[in-house]
Amino acid sequence: MHRPSKQRGFTLLEVMVALFILAVSAAALSRAVSQATESTYQLEIRQHAGWVAHNQLSLVLAGAEQNLDGFSQFAGQSFYWKASIATTELKNFRRITIEVSEKSQPDYLLAELTGFQHE
Repeated sequence: MHRPSKQRGFTLLEVMVALFILAVSAAALSRAVSQATESTYQLEIRQHAGWVAHNQLSLVLAGAEQNLDGFSQFAGQSFYWKASIATTELKNFRRITIEVSEKSQPDYLLAELTGFQHE
């Protein structure tokens, strides 16, 4: 008489469930890494836009920039900047606001900086 041997290994169902769990975990990890990468890019481009705003405000305050808008290259990226100058309630002071966006998306504001100048 032949005795049945003990079962060794996993059943097909167990392997399929394990592979499904692994696939779902890998997809979730991939999505998390993708979102982290996009967030890092957005932080970087906003930081660069802030520096462009500081540079342009400095040029306007120093009188070296006569234009109220233009394009600027920074860290290999193209930015569009726009300056607006307004009077204030204080006599002989004016408010200068610099808005910066990507050249490819001029309506999407990345940075805004305001300074004041004594005339």
